[in-house]
Amino acid sequence: MKRPAYQWSDVPVTGRLALLGLACVLLWAGCAAPRVSAPPRPPAPSEPSLEIQRRLLRDAQELHRQGRSRAAVQLLERWLRTYPRSPLAPDAHWWLGRSYEQAGDLDAALAQYRSVVQAGGDSELVAAARNRIAALERPAAGPPRLAGKQTALGLSAQRLPQPPLLENWLRSLAKTGVTTLVLEAGTEETRSPKSGGAPAAPAGVYFRTDWALTVQDTIGQLVPLAHRQGMAVYVTVNPWRMAWVDPALGWQAQAYDAAGGQFRPSLFLDLFHPAFQEYLVGLVTDLAGSGVDGVLFRAPPGADPGERLSRFAREAVERDFGIRLDPESLRGDQRSYAPEVWRWLGWESRQSVKVLDRLAQAVRKRSATMQVGLEVHEETITEPVAALVRYREDVLEANQSAWDFYVITPRPSPSPGQGKGRAGVVTKAVALLGERRPIWMETRLQGGDLMKLDERLPAAIAQAGLPPGIGLWYVMPAGSVP
Repeated sequence: MKRPAYQWSDVPVTGRLALLGLACVLLWAGCAAPRVSAPPRPPAPSEPSLEIQRRLLRDAQELHRQGRSRAAVQLLERWLRTYPRSPLAPDAHWWLGRSYEQAGDLDAALAQYRSVVQAGGDSELVAAARNRIAALERPAAGPPRLAGKQTALGLSAQRLPQPPLLENWLRSLAKTGVTTLVLEAGTEETRSPKSGGAPAAPAGVYFRTDWALTVQDTIGQLVPLAHRQGMAVYVTVNPWRMAWVDPALGWQAQAYDAAGGQFRPSLFLDLFHPAFQEYLVGLVTDLAGSGVDGVLFRAPPGADPGERLSRFAREAVERDFGIRLDPESLRGDQRSYAPEVWRWLGWESRQSVKVLDRLAQAVRKRSATMQVGLEVHEETITEPVAALVRYREDVLEANQSAWDFYVITPRPSPSPGQGKGRAGVVTKAVALLGERRPIWMETRLQGGDLMKLDERLPAAIAQAGLPPGIGLWYVMPAGSVP
């Protein structure tokens, strides 16, 4: 017997409502997806955060520029602990390496430079770090050196051996202990054949630049050969004496003719001439791109105060102090100088350092690995007042800038007891300049056959008797070109 089929119409109204409610509940439960809480996404680095990081890096760079290496190291180490995954971390490692190197901790500096290389990224920064690693590792991999002494040899570019002999000559120098070869950037003064010295050389520079006549790219040819022998190449720049600068530009300083009561062009260039300063920035920027390892800014030339006057300096002193410098007040003994003369001498010493520091920054901007040094006179260490008058040079002012090294040039006429007195000069220099930057002592090397220099140098280096950490900076006198 068939069971009767139930129809929807047979279900009571109350039942129908209950079934509809149950269906709705089941339908909602089957369609609603379970609610799963996703893990929070790490916030992307915001622009304000990066700006803070950049600002701290700039602070560290400024500390490095001022020579405050310990403070820079502390700031950068804290920076890297705070922002270890920052996209700016390679820059922080780079400046930490530079600061460690400035402080003399070369092993720590190498570790930071290697971190830059491992991180990759900015090709220029990586290349600079590789260059710095090569420079710091060069002494260990290079030729043997005597007692670890750093020895530089300075000579005119005109005296370098010809290319067929140059590489063998460099090899022989490296074996004697020479670690650095030093050339001048260009001709500082014209030589007269009547003087018995070198023949008159064309006025120009020895590297490629659009700012001056390139006599020959001697520096560009020398650098790779010297590096092959583990030697560095430094170049000296004398902003007061540049024979290639056209006098028609009007960049000479002024000399006061007391007899006639008039000014005449000086033998020296005016470091405070605004156009000349811009020219120097362009020139040293090109020099920094030549591949050299260091630049040394020569010390101011010795001259009576009235022989190297600047119209721009006199106007600035008048503006800053409200005093007018009378050239007649520069005559006579320094003990009779009026107060305004001492104000002018102090102003010029400070501003000279500022101009040179600006040039140093231009060099480092082009090549961050460049070593930039300053030459100071021995009298500036031993007789600061006399040196202020003769050179407008103050070693305490100079030490306010972040020089990578110093070279102390001896008196023009050394006394008979120079060897004994040198130890005292070194002691005073270290006390005034500090131990954080290398100091080189310049000395004159007796003339002779340039090609037999390797036979004389070892004895000269051994007899120098300088304390550890003080480098020798030999200067060869002008002579015949080999």
